[in-house]
Amino acid sequence: MTWLTDTRATPFVRYDPATGEVLETGNMAIGAVRYLEQQTGWSYLTRPARLGLDYVDLATKSIAERTPCPAALDGATLHNLPAPCTVIVTDAAGAQTDIAADAPDLALVFDFPGAYAVSVRCVPHIDGEFSLEV
Repeated sequence: MTWLTDTRATPFVRYDPATGEVLETGNMAIGAVRYLEQQTGWSYLTRPARLGLDYVDLATKSIAERTPCPAALDGATLHNLPAPCTVIVTDAAGAQTDIAADAPDLALVFDFPGAYAVSVRCVPHIDGEFSLEV
């Protein structure tokens, strides 16, 4: 296990092996990266990336830039959703509802009036952020 003694610092990316989402970035000894990968089963690459702005292309194991979210909010309906995605609706009190969306349009229904934040999450896109007053 000579890699455990390799203390050369290297940039690293920990990513979700199902989506390619970058979960963590930083610099660490190569031996530590290899050790964590082996002990935790997490997926790492030893190269730099920007948290929230890049993702791992799972086919090539390369870092790619995330593109703007194509979704648009018209009234209480989201259009052009990248399917599949997760829509997160947060009310003024901070309570969140996660909605798994697999169609290009989603009509949002609200039980109470007020201000809501709507987030569309889908790698390889940057999260789409919207505000809505009901």
